[in-house]
Amino acid sequence: MPIRRYTESDRPAVAGLLDSATGGDPVRRLLWDLHGPARQAPARCTLVAERRGELVGVGSVSHGRRHPRRVFTTVHVAPGHRRHGIATALLDALRPPARGLPFRVRTRADDADGLGFLAARGFRLALRCRTGLLGRPAEAAEAVEAVDAAERLAGGCSAEPAEAGPELAALFTRWYANTHRWDPPARWEPDDALAEFCGPDVLPGAAWQVRDAAGRLAGAATLLAGALLPGACDLAHIAALPVGRDGAVPIVARLAARALRHAAGLGRPVAVEVDEPSAAFWTVAHTLPVRWDPDTLIHVTDAPGAIQRRQPQPRRWF
Repeated sequence: MPIRRYTESDRPAVAGLLDSATGGDPVRRLLWDLHGPARQAPARCTLVAERRGELVGVGSVSHGRRHPRRVFTTVHVAPGHRRHGIATALLDALRPPARGLPFRVRTRADDADGLGFLAARGFRLALRCRTGLLGRPAEAAEAVEAVDAAERLAGGCSAEPAEAGPELAALFTRWYANTHRWDPPARWEPDDALAEFCGPDVLPGAAWQVRDAAGRLAGAATLLAGALLPGACDLAHIAALPVGRDGAVPIVARLAARALRHAAGLGRPVAVEVDEPSAAFWTVAHTLPVRWDPDTLIHVTDAPGAIQRRQPQPRRWF
């Protein structure tokens, strides 16, 4: 089975393959559309597999600046051509461009075939991310219910408007590092942190802070312009220090209540995204009436470029 480098002429066939592989789900399509021409900064290599002259598989490795210890890897095979060793052959072929780094793969909890494939090749679960939609504009009662639920957890904690500036960005970088210990990020430069966490995606007037009794910044949250759902806003950056669940829950709950009340005033739905290591936000988010999608899962290998094929167990007849 020929495997070769991606060329620009492959774009229509790869787009069609992704459409079939993601079942028309626009979120999965956006998250997984990482294939393309080779590049150097950050480095990416995309390979395609052909069978009888038809493009039936595509795989990519991408070296990220934020998480340099692993390469983000994605492989897709056309539904009618699975279980013929195509995905395994693509993974094997992607080892040299991975430059000796372990793999990092994103899949969904409802992808039974993909999960089985990864488990059989030595990948382990590193992260669970949950996303969902809360409160369409016509469902104001749902938004009020969400605010009430968050405020009940908040107790006497108070959140105030904040400037989306360097102080908030510095807190978010600490929170990000604490919740990504499974794949430690590179050091944030101040300008990069400011652009990532307090950049133009933050909606006007949509940043809040909580300070402790000594006046130190203890938590922050922002609402972002919706990246996946037009007209929505995203609640994904909501942080508290300490990041442990018990001490941080009231802080996160009060921040969430302010953000949800702001979104309700705008008449916008809210897309919620939370990683399981963000223990306080995970707790608060699950008190809200969010319609959750199947979890997004990150699986990794630990050895450099490793693909461990488990040996099939002998069949027992007794």
